[in-house]
Amino acid sequence: MKTPLLSFLLLFLTVCIGCQGSESNPSDPFSSDQQHPTQNDWIVVHQLHDPDQLLPTHYASVASEIICTQLLFQPLQYFHPQTLELIPVLATTKPVVSPDGLKFTFQIRKEAKWDNGKLITGQDFLTTLKITRVPQVGSRLALYLFIEKVIVNPKNPQEFTIICKEKGINNLSWISTILILPAYIYDSKGILEGFSLTELSNTKEAEKSQALSDFAKEFLSEKYKREPGSVIGSGPYHLAEWVTGEKVVLDRKKDWWADSLQDSMLQAWPKKLIFKTINDLNTAILELKAGNIDLIYGVKPNIFKELTQNQELKKQFELKESDMFVMSFIGMNMKPGSKRKPFFTDIKVRQAMAHLLDMDKAINQFIFGYARRINGPIPALKTGEFNPSIPLVKFDIAQARKLLAEAGWEDTNGNGILDKMIQGKREELEVELAYGNGVEVRKNIGLMYAEDARKAGVKIKVTGYEPSVLEEKRISRDLDMLYSIIASSPEPTDLKDLFHTESWVSGGFNYMGFSTSKTDSLIEAARVEMDPMRRKGMMDSLQSLIVAETPCIWMMSSKNLIAVHKRIKGFVPTVVRPNFYVQQFWVPENLTRYEKSEKKD
Repeated sequence: MKTPLLSFLLLFLTVCIGCQGSESNPSDPFSSDQQHPTQNDWIVVHQLHDPDQLLPTHYASVASEIICTQLLFQPLQYFHPQTLELIPVLATTKPVVSPDGLKFTFQIRKEAKWDNGKLITGQDFLTTLKITRVPQVGSRLALYLFIEKVIVNPKNPQEFTIICKEKGINNLSWISTILILPAYIYDSKGILEGFSLTELSNTKEAEKSQALSDFAKEFLSEKYKREPGSVIGSGPYHLAEWVTGEKVVLDRKKDWWADSLQDSMLQAWPKKLIFKTINDLNTAILELKAGNIDLIYGVKPNIFKELTQNQELKKQFELKESDMFVMSFIGMNMKPGSKRKPFFTDIKVRQAMAHLLDMDKAINQFIFGYARRINGPIPALKTGEFNPSIPLVKFDIAQARKLLAEAGWEDTNGNGILDKMIQGKREELEVELAYGNGVEVRKNIGLMYAEDARKAGVKIKVTGYEPSVLEEKRISRDLDMLYSIIASSPEPTDLKDLFHTESWVSGGFNYMGFSTSKTDSLIEAARVEMDPMRRKGMMDSLQSLIVAETPCIWMMSSKNLIAVHKRIKGFVPTVVRPNFYVQQFWVPENLTRYEKSEKKD
């Protein structure tokens, strides 16, 4: 017979043994012995703005991209967060590629199903592609015209072959990363079954079709953009709620098709994801400190610097830095026409302007070191394309003065501003630097630039414009200089829209008016060169030629600055936008927060 004391000791030991797997370090409230993730808890992510919409064929904001990509909808393949190689998602393996590089045969996983239990098939891919071709739809993905045909295997509808009109270095990555829509939802009446890709590509004829107009009206309705029950994909979450200006809520599907698989890229641990909209970053930081937000990204450098010095906050949050495929530069209008004065037609003036920008000072003073300088149009992260032999431009006022003097600029009236006779008229070297309104860092860098340029006799007027106005000025080429930001992905770099003659003519992003026959030829050749070594040589030459002509002042590649709560495990920074995979976050059982409060309620 056990004595009361012995019984108490046994009970005490039993309780203690049962506690194993919870806190492993009493001094650290966010430690845990749990080694493997389990599905539980909620993650609250801050968004500066609401998603613009949740149609994968149309969204334009980062907020939409985070929610649509991998959470609601899925592609055939996606970029591995660390290796940056394309790896299968809906596809079973990488595709079989024909020797001529024009055919890609995919096999979709046999487990892959839509919410109604139907298999995901090549027909769904074809329907998604057709949607992008409907002219009345006006999809942002209309550029996929290089795809000529999609042939679905009649004996195995999960196998299909994509036939391209021409080779392209990005054909595979573009095909692989299309977010696939369920045909039974988004073309429920089967309207697109009556049209081939070729017919849809004939824009003039397709625009006459009443059936396609009816389809577009239905497809572009609000329900497919934002309503729970209508926004449906193959991802692990479904849209549960969207309160405009407040939050978007995603719930984990109970019987998701990939739950039986042991694929690291197909894991989704949080039971609920809440994307909380707070337009003011300072208010969002207060919510973070109060524990009402688990993750905040895109933190401004000055605020992030303050957070690194806040010891109380650092007890609860990890502060992370992630490199990005985002670069900034100042483009100079080399073909101003009648709208602007021809200051930048002279290469020596462009080179002088580059010497007047002290980027090291700008990064330290305004970015607090959370950026790296760049030497050209390709970020150093792309080691297979980046040309490291191109030197960074030195800040050198004396050299700028020398170059301007060689170009014939002098101060003839003693007012401190250089002048020169241009087309029979004496013009002072006064230019405008335009930037997007509301971005304080760009304004501050511009003002610093103007102050240093004044020492060389150049007057820079720094002007902020609303995005729509700035875009119109870019398209119409009504600019002297423009502070620009470009974002790319791990896929091979295509410089056609930035530096090809066609892009200048068509109103593309080549607002600089840069072009040479040699660079045009290299751009076109690099777009179809599949051999990595030969393509690297082309890209090295292309970068050198472009930088030598100085159409742009290359500035920096910034970092994404992120704060994430320490109770959350599985955070691994990645250069793939948005620089984290929220579905792979997990919370140990002893650190769950929201589920516990929900059960109490």
